Amino acid sequence: MKASWTRLKSIISAIPRRDDLYLTLIDEDGIIFNANANMLRSFEIENPRLVKTNFLSLVHPMHVATFKKIIKQVEENKDSASVELYLENSYYHPMKWMVNYLPHAPGSKRIYFCLGYTILDNARLKKFNMLAKKHYQLIMEGPAGIIFHDKNGELIAANQQTANIFNTSLEKLYQLKDISHRWKSKWLITNEQGQPVPFDKAPFMKALDSGKIQKETIRIQLENGENRWIRFYSQPLPDD
Repeated sequence: MKASWTRLKSIISAIPRRDDLYLTLIDEDGIIFNANANMLRSFEIENPRLVKTNFLSLVHPMHVATFKKIIKQVEENKDSASVELYLENSYYHPMKWMVNYLPHAPGSKRIYFCLGYTILDNARLKKFNMLAKKHYQLIMEGPAGIIFHDKNGELIAANQQTANIFNTSLEKLYQLKDISHRWKSKWLITNEQGQPVPFDKAPFMKALDSGKIQKETIRIQLENGENRWIRFYSQPLPDD
């Protein structure tokens, strides 16, 4: 355990300082046997010494297999790996978790140190919560790329399929702010004829302005220079 504690201190010392970190130690079956106050309070976990709670019970069902795969990968490589998961805290919301290998004695249960944080800022989280009440299925499990914008075109929520389409992660998508400026100055976006598409003519902005469904194909150049032709089907949500 001495080697494990040395490894644990090394991991903790490398963590960027932030107030919303969730820290927990779990065994190979996912059972939580220790966690920090933020983890216990936010996920309403009873004292791990008195009540057994499985970390996997907090994870959205569609991500359970992914998390198990990460655990196996970390054990095989004796290293660490990160993964984006939806965890339940009255509702499911996107988080990023790093799973760290801890050395263990032969024959003893494997223990992993998990560090997580939400990938939504507080302002966006509030809007995300409101949307999730009505559009939970789309946000969590939509079969196509799903993006919810506010009236200014800013991104409120997106599903994993959207991140895949743009060859990025949900965390990076949620870091995007001032979409209109990025659209005009940083991104190369054209229509099928190769003409630039102004931000106010983006399908989602036209849907907001007209109150009608907009269907349009546009070309978006990714950071790596790759072009993606994407069919947008944008519609307003008046009640939201």
